[in-house]
Amino acid sequence: TTTPYHRYSFKKECSLEPGDDSCWISNGAAPQFISYRLGPAPCRINYFHMAIPPLPGGPLSVRRFRLEASDSPEGPWIYAPLHQLVTMDVAGLQKFAVQPPIEAQYI
Repeated sequence: TTTPYHRYSFKKECSLEPGDDSCWISNGAAPQFISYRLGPAPCRINYFHMAIPPLPGGPLSVRRFRLEASDSPEGPWIYAPLHQLVTMDVAGLQKFAVQPPIEAQYI
């Protein structure tokens, strides 16, 4: 049998694929980041979902992260201390409320 680890491509684009057939894994020392263009114009983000492997999924499971926002892919990136988030040690999608909401073209 093939373990999930062996079928993953680990590319950043995989973070947008539905299901758990692939994933993104950063390569290098912290801090690491991934950015997304939300559309042709800024939009409001009130919440988002993310799946993170539960422990003992290994050191690949992020626990603390933050959201940063910009209207340009080059920045400047703005972050609010309230947008520091923590994942739970559970399988499946986790829903995160963004309070206060973010209005941006890139996160």
